[in-house]
Amino acid sequence: GINAEYMGDVYPVLEDFITRQGRMKFVRPLYRLYAQQANKEALELFAKHKERYHIIAQRMIAKDLGV
Repeated sequence: GINAEYMGDVYPVLEDFITRQGRMKFVRPLYRLYAQQANKEALELFAKHKERYHIIAQRMIAKDLGV
């Protein structure tokens, strides 16, 4: 998983990638890993960007995050 010690360094890159890349096969595993280390932040990031994703991706990621 993503080491919590490095989340401050990884977060800007992660948010940039998730913002630019909407493909479920890329963003869904990232949200799962991120939620394991920082669930609140993962939920906030998803809420901020979920409208960018296809409706199926929205539903699957929401299910993974327990939303």
